[in-house]
Amino acid sequence: MTGYGGAVSHNPSRQRLPIFAASYWFIRFLMTLWAVLPAVALAETSPGRCDELPAGGALDFWLGDWEVTDANGDLVGTNRITATLGGCAVQEHWTGTDGFEGRSLFYLHSWLGQWRQVWITDSPQQPGSVKEKRQVMLFEGPGIRFRGEIMVSPEHYMQDRTTLTPLPDGRVHQLIEWSNNDGRIWQTGFEGWYRRVGPRQ
Repeated sequence: MTGYGGAVSHNPSRQRLPIFAASYWFIRFLMTLWAVLPAVALAETSPGRCDELPAGGALDFWLGDWEVTDANGDLVGTNRITATLGGCAVQEHWTGTDGFEGRSLFYLHSWLGQWRQVWITDSPQQPGSVKEKRQVMLFEGPGIRFRGEIMVSPEHYMQDRTTLTPLPDGRVHQLIEWSNNDGRIWQTGFEGWYRRVGPRQ
């Protein structure tokens, strides 16, 4: 209300308008920040390329075509190991001299920085025909070890581990072991020596 003598009354609603406007834009700013921050955090924490990770390239020494012999030097099979998907996965194609075939897909779990293996064969009724393993050790030198379980029967599982070690002469040693007592005692399931017969894939 305006009176005489220049006195001016104050209108509370007109004073609150700037405050409401500032609050509105501040809330809009917070909402935008809330939407953008997760994307920024994801970009900062997301892993880069597989070959940039500490475990990237850990299986490179195994790439190629191989003949595999046992401890007596007898040929037991051939194996082709190839990298795919920019080094984020490695494929194994095993063919035994007895006609037995198996396939593996090794993949690098980028968030965990570890390799995982899925193995399957053409003999689904045999123990160990389907296996899943995870990397449990990365050696300096290099070399790598995987560990998982074998279903022997619906009620019985065995521990299963594979160790791959490159040798100074260019060969690769593969040792597959099994345990019936949670890893306290291990027995050899397969042992092979790889001799390269072609260029690295």
